[in-house]
Amino acid sequence: MFDALPLARRLLDALDHRDLTVVDVGCGDGSFLAELVGHRTGVTGVGFEPDPDGFGLAQKQVAARGLAAVIDLRNAGALSAVEVDVPEGREVCFMAAFVLQEVLEQEGEQALRAMLERSVARNPGAHWLVIEVDHRPQDPAVMRHGLGVAYYNPYYLLHVLTEQRLAPRAFWERLFDSAGLEVLAVAHPDEQIDSTGLEVGYLLRARVR
Repeated sequence: MFDALPLARRLLDALDHRDLTVVDVGCGDGSFLAELVGHRTGVTGVGFEPDPDGFGLAQKQVAARGLAAVIDLRNAGALSAVEVDVPEGREVCFMAAFVLQEVLEQEGEQALRAMLERSVARNPGAHWLVIEVDHRPQDPAVMRHGLGVAYYNPYYLLHVLTEQRLAPRAFWERLFDSAGLEVLAVAHPDEQIDSTGLEVGYLLRARVR
């Protein structure tokens, strides 16, 4: 609510909101997508969530907010999301908020790159909105920061035990480049919320050749 969501809103503001569909490739309980889509006229959403319990929560969330007419939910994973058929005449922005790290760990780098390539091959002109965390556990400048001690130290430790693979910012930027995507904008949360610079958001599109 206070870091990633405002960050996503700022990046999305760079796009024309008329006739835009946001495809969330890992929507979880649906609240992030609902907050992002629910405040924008002309914007619709498609949310993909593989976990049945998470999918059920997303259905309840969308229904409770009265957004069932503008958010379509699918019980499927991120690799399926890039095959979505967006109605003709609508722009598409794929969104992955802390999700590419899951695909990287569970499916591997090659599958992740193929997913990114496939998304823009099927949808020329499509954008990606990606939010990830720069993996810098050996950097004392951030690890001794107040938020580093209180949050990012345990965050990094927890991810050793999960099916998510954190990666440094340079890795993500090399991956985007190798998948044929160019970075249009880079942003961080408001410094009053998080001044570590570890959480980073990207707005991307297929590189013009």
